[in-house]
Amino acid sequence: MAYFSVIKIRRGGLLLDYQKQGQARQWRLARRGTKFLNTDPLTQVLFLLDTWWHRVNWLVAYPFEGMGESLPPDFTLIALAHLRALPAGKRIRFEPFADRLIGAAGLTWTAPDADVARMALHGAVERMILSILNDFRAAQLEYQKRRLGRGAISELAAFRITPFGKWLLDAIAV
Repeated sequence: MAYFSVIKIRRGGLLLDYQKQGQARQWRLARRGTKFLNTDPLTQVLFLLDTWWHRVNWLVAYPFEGMGESLPPDFTLIALAHLRALPAGKRIRFEPFADRLIGAAGLTWTAPDADVARMALHGAVERMILSILNDFRAAQLEYQKRRLGRGAISELAAFRITPFGKWLLDAIAV
């Protein structure tokens, strides 16, 4: 989350630059950054989510070659519309949701194996959208263990948009 926070505050015009000096970082805030620190926490959260949604290239969260150089046009707006259509608090199965969003947005992955492509696209939806919303407490993610050979992996099974998340999504859609 720390890396994405730096991206959000830079894209939001809050940070002029920062330098790493040993274990510490020296931050130089823009005037807008100083004003941001003096606003209430709710406004800060709303600003950061809005910046992520509308001003950051989401491929920084899932930078794999198969996604290409950019997302389909209006991908972020289509994702926002799909999420806003969900009721707050209702358990949503991840795979059908991801499949609908991928189809509606025209998201593609260049892989010869359709199963690999589908898995990668689901990973993109999880990392670029739902994990970010989870960081904002706008979504709650539910994982399940799946056997894989002798071990097991955790995969996203379902999610819920929180009431706070519903409010945030509606607010950034304006």
